[in-house]
Amino acid sequence: MQAVQAQILQYVTQHYTIPNPAIQPDHQFRQDLGLNKWEFFEILLHFEQLFNVSLPDEVITRQLTVEQLSRLIYKYAPASSLGFLG
Repeated sequence: MQAVQAQILQYVTQHYTIPNPAIQPDHQFRQDLGLNKWEFFEILLHFEQLFNVSLPDEVITRQLTVEQLSRLIYKYAPASSLGFLG
């Protein structure tokens, strides 16, 4: 699961103006990191495509944290999608 979280941190720091050391696992994408709803949606779509997963709508909330997203990806992604993480 740490590898998934590392992928999230890398993506967020590369695509948004948030330095990696400033992002903590308990940070909410919208409130703590200051992302708008479209940026948040873009992150969700990116990781759904990357890990070949469809996250249920009921688990996606405005308060979703970095750690929660990594747990959801790990929970719902097929094992074959997580294999490249080692």
